[in-house]
Amino acid sequence: MNLRKMVLSAIAGIPLMTLAAGGHGIERANLDESVKPGDDFYLYACGGWMKNNPLSPEYSRFGTFDELRENARNQLKDLVLNLASTPEAKVKGTNAQKVSDLYALGMDSVRLNKEGAAPVLPLLEQVEKYDLSQMGHFLAWLHSGVAGGFFGTGVGTDSKNSNVNILHIGEAGLGLGDRDYYLEDNESNRKIMAAYENYVKTIMKLSGYSEKDADRIWKNVIKIETELAKNKMSREQRSAGPLQHHDRRGDQVQISQYRLGNIFHRSQDRRR
Repeated sequence: MNLRKMVLSAIAGIPLMTLAAGGHGIERANLDESVKPGDDFYLYACGGWMKNNPLSPEYSRFGTFDELRENARNQLKDLVLNLASTPEAKVKGTNAQKVSDLYALGMDSVRLNKEGAAPVLPLLEQVEKYDLSQMGHFLAWLHSGVAGGFFGTGVGTDSKNSNVNILHIGEAGLGLGDRDYYLEDNESNRKIMAAYENYVKTIMKLSGYSEKDADRIWKNVIKIETELAKNKMSREQRSAGPLQHHDRRGDQVQISQYRLGNIFHRSQDRRR
């Protein structure tokens, strides 16, 4: 295959490259011809389109699946809003009434701003009472609906048997999501980590902690999360199915000295 055919094949395979208005050829407005193809072919081929279709600030990407998710969210919002106007929503104890009231409560910004951190202060006080000797109880309490803690759980299809649903237990616990933010030292990650530090300290101060305590909490957060990051799978490892599939019974799963089954039993007891 000569160079011309290779270039044409590459252009044809780029999804952001659309045909010209007449249905033939390449829409030159989608190119960034200020870039040399040999320096950055992707930017050359798609740069014009990216400039003409900028992402909204809340997105790092926006593809077909992102669009589907946003459409689903909008449909769900319309469903809830329309639900509030139905007769069922006026009857106490109905699902329509519960959903409508919950949504209205979440959207009441005046009340939320007035209450501030007050609704979560009892939870923070409970956190302060725990120590390492009570870690099993603490994890059970967190997983009773308070928050996540060190691992995540959910029911889904068994990757080796699609006829069976199983409990999945996976890595969790990083505020930034990916371990590379903690382990790779570069300018971009340093900026992200600085913003994360500011976020954590701001949330703590808004919750009533002093500047000194907010700094203490941040140091604990970053120490724990960095240690977790060191023991997490890489992106490449997470994409390898067999590395993530380890069949266990509940009483066989153990986190340090704490058996997962015991943690779940405590969690269920607390929900009753």
